[in-house]
Amino acid sequence: MSIRANSWPIDPTRPMVNVADSRLQHLLISDPHRCATINEYAIATGIDIDRLLDLFGPYLDDDTIRIETVGGEIFLFTAPQGRPQPLSQDQIPPNLWELFRRTGDDTHAYKLWRLTRELQSSGWTVEADNHRIPATSAGEVALVGLKIHRHVVPVLVFPNESDISHPAGVLTRFERRQVPFVAVMCDRGSLDSMVTAVRRWFLERPQLGSLRVFVLESPRFQPVLLGGSDSSVTPRAITKNGLEILLENVPDKHGGNSTGFDPDLKSGINPTQPPR
Repeated sequence: MSIRANSWPIDPTRPMVNVADSRLQHLLISDPHRCATINEYAIATGIDIDRLLDLFGPYLDDDTIRIETVGGEIFLFTAPQGRPQPLSQDQIPPNLWELFRRTGDDTHAYKLWRLTRELQSSGWTVEADNHRIPATSAGEVALVGLKIHRHVVPVLVFPNESDISHPAGVLTRFERRQVPFVAVMCDRGSLDSMVTAVRRWFLERPQLGSLRVFVLESPRFQPVLLGGSDSSVTPRAITKNGLEILLENVPDKHGGNSTGFDPDLKSGINPTQPPR
């Protein structure tokens, strides 16, 4: 067995999916996390939807791929029977929708997909493969991460403020794992209270470490940076380029490493609230 760059295991003795269009074939095999909906596949490949459905037809028939309709969107669910795939099916890498469906039902996955597209519209690069997202000391894996420089920063999606501020909470478990940065997402209008919760954690955490936290307020997701050594209680707005500079010289201890994901359990323990 070998491992692809996207942490997907290949059995070299079994065939791969093979569609009769090189544009779609390249997308399915080489850039599988790019798309989730049939419309996204059409835009990415330049193939109209009717032709796409024809190309996917044999794999829809044998349930290698399944159509799911949520929120008015048509999603393509790779390997809906789970992994490893049945021996009767050709191998297919997980697409974006499958990554999100690993973490919950179709409604939960739809909210994650929308959140991902909103983050991307704000200029962030999102990592959805939780094999690549740093875990806590307890093996908890965030729902999504942000790619910044060489790092993947775990994102806590709309967590409870009490979970953030607790001295034995999720931030402490990330710090014990020596994760350098964590992003915390909050609803519009909740920035001040979430910043206060992070500040309380910095004041009450059991030991002084190097973790830094930035808060992202929906819907603009402009980062507000906080750190335990900050001399001012006022949080500091920072640009994405500024975050890249801060992370440039930080050793990448977690990129691509195991995050506690157990394929048999679908995901690691989830330290976040479902997105809204």
